[in-house]
Amino acid sequence: MKLLILTCVLGVSISSNVWPHERSNGATKSPESCVGKIDKLNEKTYRKARESGRAVDAQDLRRRRAEIADKCLGDLAIDKLAVEHLPALAKLYFEVNRQSEAFEVVTQYISKARAGSDDRAGVVLTAINYSLYSATAFEKAALAEKYLALLEHSGFPIRQRIDGHLRLVEHYISKGLDEKAVVHEIAIINLSKELSAVEQKSALDDTISTIDNQALVACSVQGAQRSRAIVEQLPPELVRLAHAEGWVEAILSRYLMEGQAAPELSPKFVLNAPNKEAGSGAKTGQVTVMLFAAHWCGPCHEIYPAVIDAQRRFQDQGVRVLLVTQLSDPTSDPKAPKPEEELAMVRRVYLDEMKMSFPILVEAPADRAPTGDANIDRQKANRQWKLFSFYPMILVIDKKARTRTILIGTLPGQGDRLRTKIEELLKETE
Repeated sequence: MKLLILTCVLGVSISSNVWPHERSNGATKSPESCVGKIDKLNEKTYRKARESGRAVDAQDLRRRRAEIADKCLGDLAIDKLAVEHLPALAKLYFEVNRQSEAFEVVTQYISKARAGSDDRAGVVLTAINYSLYSATAFEKAALAEKYLALLEHSGFPIRQRIDGHLRLVEHYISKGLDEKAVVHEIAIINLSKELSAVEQKSALDDTISTIDNQALVACSVQGAQRSRAIVEQLPPELVRLAHAEGWVEAILSRYLMEGQAAPELSPKFVLNAPNKEAGSGAKTGQVTVMLFAAHWCGPCHEIYPAVIDAQRRFQDQGVRVLLVTQLSDPTSDPKAPKPEEELAMVRRVYLDEMKMSFPILVEAPADRAPTGDANIDRQKANRQWKLFSFYPMILVIDKKARTRTILIGTLPGQGDRLRTKIEELLKETE
């Protein structure tokens, strides 16, 4: 999971053509053409980063974006701009951190534009995004709250107003300000009561998903305890109205693995091991790394090199590395390959292409058949969620066969975190 730099233009459909009154000498430019230059710079920068395998220098990119915007603002005859150009103009003000002028422009747009309420609300929602991205740390939340007030006081549709609150929920949780996040979660609950039952559930599901995503990001950097706190602060009424009790319990089950006995594995096939037992789960006396991944998972390919490196670096010190995957379920996905076909894919990707030398444990498709016992069915659902609902996931397990660290996704520095934890656990006595 990577930090995304917002590159969308304020508004729904802004043309990249120059302003019709552009002078022949090029002295006057349209805000849209300037925004187009910034978007092209983003595209070029990220393409080069992908090709070179290097991370984007976000600070340098922001500086270059600001240079383009600043030059454009100097050429624009602002008092002559028609109302439809204001969203792009606000975007340029955001780029140079002229927040008060951006707010004034957005306010003018929503009061003067003939666009529909959805389009005008979309401009305000994008302004919230830009304020959280471009403003100084001190200003971010205050500015976003001001834009949210525009949504609330301008009679915009309820779903857009909920979206505005949701963006503040995400921001406050990411900053560890859970009490402020809860204020907006409660606002979402109250607004959702004015929606139909279907729309209400959709809005509340989006809220829970957003909070779940924040917990996923926090887990690698701050630990599973922080992730549990993020999920546990969900207002009970939100969970109840969304009929999401089982879902939230399953989400928590993932983070409750930390400090507990390593999960039991049930491989149907074991590759790269002399016998099935050799590829089983964690063993006492050894540090174990379990990577949960899938051959079809794009982000997983970003973490494979770090895991392969850890295996090569620490295998002489007794560290065991296992890759755990699960076959697709043809009964729930008509497009899923047959088990024997997918097993061949697993072999090709992990053994032939990736040249992995550690055991590959392949579990059967998820068993979703109800047993008639609610406790057993809940346990099956929780196991499926915590182990196979999000790829890639790494569990680092100590010599007592307890899960000590959960690394989720492909955040920058994930390989360093893995190596550091392995070194820490190797120093511990049994």
